[in-house]
Amino acid sequence: MKTTLHQKTDPRQASAVHSADTSATGATGLNVATPKDRILALAQDKNLSESLGAVLHAVALLDSGKPSIPNSEDERLSWDGYRRGLISALLCVAMHEQQCAPKDAALLVHSLLDQAGAILRTARPENEA
Repeated sequence: MKTTLHQKTDPRQASAVHSADTSATGATGLNVATPKDRILALAQDKNLSESLGAVLHAVALLDSGKPSIPNSEDERLSWDGYRRGLISALLCVAMHEQQCAPKDAALLVHSLLDQAGAILRTARPENEA
């Protein structure tokens, strides 16, 4: 089921990120295949859109240094700006989708970022999405 800004995912319904023949277990108790799938499942478990999950994955990748490491100080500073912009987007979308205050959205987003970072840190390179 694809989730838009105006739709909420039914938490009782499994999504495309959940499959029976995968290697890691998500918070829903269903198996998910890759670190990216696990991060998307984090968002889904909080009843957030797949789009928010995709941006969450992008920020976690920037934080992890994977798949690339900046080639220069200028590139690192640019990436830091992109990261701050993406986090701002995550906060706005979380406030909208959860109909919550900025402080609650910040707590949710930072918790999700911590979890996403942990997923990428513990992932084996051959499973990287």
